Amino acid sequence: MTESKTDRFLPVPTDVFQIPTLAPNISGKGQVKFSLVLPTYNESENIAQIVVILAQLLDDTLLGEYE
Repeated sequence: MTESKTDRFLPVPTDVFQIPTLAPNISGKGQVKFSLVLPTYNESENIAQIVVILAQLLDDTLLGEYE
């Protein structure tokens, strides 16, 4: 049995796209206002440094409202 290139892809979603209500932040005092996702492939040596830098920047404006 031969596999075509299109057989390897996931099916295209056809339903309505819905975004659920935001969950309360860790402190339970409100909702997350900012969520940041960073690609970290081959970046293990830099992760601690970028987390410290981002936390310092974000704590000034979004204390407890980011993830």
